[in-house]
Amino acid sequence: MTDVIVSSTGTRSTTKDAATLLKQFRITDADLDLVRQFGDKIRPKIDAFVDQFYVWLAEQPFKYEFFMDDAHVQEVRTQQTKYWHDFFDAKIDDDFVETRRHIGRVHAKIELPLDIYMAAMNNCLENCVDVLMADEEPGNERQRTLLAIAKLMHFDEMITADTYSQVTNEVMLEQSKSMIEMSTPVTAIWDDILMLPLVGIIDSKRALDITARVLEEIGRTQSSCFILDISGVAIIDTAVANYLIKITKACRLMGCEPLISGLSPAIAQTIVNLGIDVGTIQTTGNLREALKHAFDHVGMTVTEK
Repeated sequence: MTDVIVSSTGTRSTTKDAATLLKQFRITDADLDLVRQFGDKIRPKIDAFVDQFYVWLAEQPFKYEFFMDDAHVQEVRTQQTKYWHDFFDAKIDDDFVETRRHIGRVHAKIELPLDIYMAAMNNCLENCVDVLMADEEPGNERQRTLLAIAKLMHFDEMITADTYSQVTNEVMLEQSKSMIEMSTPVTAIWDDILMLPLVGIIDSKRALDITARVLEEIGRTQSSCFILDISGVAIIDTAVANYLIKITKACRLMGCEPLISGLSPAIAQTIVNLGIDVGTIQTTGNLREALKHAFDHVGMTVTEK
């Protein structure tokens, strides 16, 4: 069974239950029996293997970025030991899958690089090979056991890494959304008057985001006038000019009068040379003139005190 989950950022992800994942990785009951049988042999050695991993980890330059003190290290070691005991118990159900997803979420939250997690998995696989090679079981039986262990490790790694990736993508989307909102500050500068100062380069993605933000604010505030100041726009070409026209037309459809301010002589000449028809859109050379037009439109007069 596969569930579709929509996150708070609007991203869609699928979560598969244990039975579906086992089938996907072709892990059979016979494979799980082999892992359990091997677990009886390796379980007494798990503590020593975890110790060995942390000897390696202590030599890495990134250790203290994630493990602040000895108490924290000990807590993580305890959790890692439990991880491997659960692994060799090989009771694969939805709860088991959820614990692996939880690990992926925790790793993503603390920004632990996946290569450290993969190194721990590889360390255990090497230890399993060493134990198998010292075993007196027939060669074919050792091969089947090693294959079963490898499949279950890949199963574990996929769930953890996939969850890690989903969480990381959600964080990046949220950060991107915040950056977009910061770069498109639609502000109510007076009753019924909105303004958006544009700065930098405008591409198709940003133009769509700007349009959505502007229309959202017009709908929320029911403003009757909108000033789009483009004095900070770096480049005006055909595409950018067309975006600006579309934004203003969308405003008018919402019942809001658009004004474009900040048209320098160079920008005006560029628009004329490009042959773009600005139609009936009101334009001004600076923000001061745009404000005057906006106040006139809403029936207000500004006088000196």
